[in-house]
Amino acid sequence: MSALIHDTSAPKASWIVYSDGDFKKLDEVNFYTNNQALNYGTGVFEGIRAYWSSSSSQLNLFRVEEHYVRLIESAKALKIDLGLTINDLVEITIELIKINNFKQDIYIRPMALKKSLMPGEKFGVKLSGVSSTLCINAMPMGQYVNSLGINCLLSSWQRVSKEAIPSYAKITGLYVNSALAYEEAREEGFDDAIMLNSQGDCTEATTSNVFIVSNDTVKTPPPSAGLLNGITRQSVFELCSYLGISCIESNLNKQDLLAADECFLTGTGVEILPVIGLNQKKFGDSAGRMTTKISELYDDIKKNRVSSFSHWITPVY
Repeated sequence: MSALIHDTSAPKASWIVYSDGDFKKLDEVNFYTNNQALNYGTGVFEGIRAYWSSSSSQLNLFRVEEHYVRLIESAKALKIDLGLTINDLVEITIELIKINNFKQDIYIRPMALKKSLMPGEKFGVKLSGVSSTLCINAMPMGQYVNSLGINCLLSSWQRVSKEAIPSYAKITGLYVNSALAYEEAREEGFDDAIMLNSQGDCTEATTSNVFIVSNDTVKTPPPSAGLLNGITRQSVFELCSYLGISCIESNLNKQDLLAADECFLTGTGVEILPVIGLNQKKFGDSAGRMTTKISELYDDIKKNRVSSFSHWITPVY
């Protein structure tokens, strides 16, 4: 099992969060046991990164607008009306960061949750007739996985079908599927799991998308396989175009994965993460050639060092 790097901090009670339309200390946020999202998994969320640049003394939000576009679309799936525009959400996020005076790499977690039954509504699980709330918190987050690469297990747990739960939405309750697959992988000595669908095609890892490199072509499963179309996943297509690398969507089965020359995961948290082993297959001791090219460009872009991608960056200060 690869060593994990824990450079993160859980939110502290004294930190300021955004909740129910106001900024308040975390320990002042009320969260009751009859909360609908807590009981039934009826919430949606996002994960957003911001990177500190010491050379410019600036904190740069990475693709924040795209994340909030997806949050709004996810919320619609659960009949949650945020009543806020993308610009509103970005402004709230920037204000939250400034209040906490973060000047380091951070992670932002917005959550739109079903809250409580409206007056007259009968007890039970439902989407209509339930109030909603928006919470946003932020916390320091550096590198928390081994950038040299991880080992993955092809999980015995199938990815939940998109016909059962919409895969385009980041729904909180869906992640029990990921938790089960992750625990299986850890118990068998692996770092993460990759899940297949009922047709035996690759979907995603527990919190990230999957890419392989085969014959100098970068491949990743299509959203129709039942995966979340990650923001970092979308970014990789543009990075590959910039680098002159062929990148395509293709259904990938177990044999395709094991026959690949390289494999890597993508996600807001893991960024571009090499997979150096899958089951008993070894891809190498570190990132492959293509993975390294993509990862290095991604690192430069997130630090706002590539003018062609400056539109992905939103400065805080």
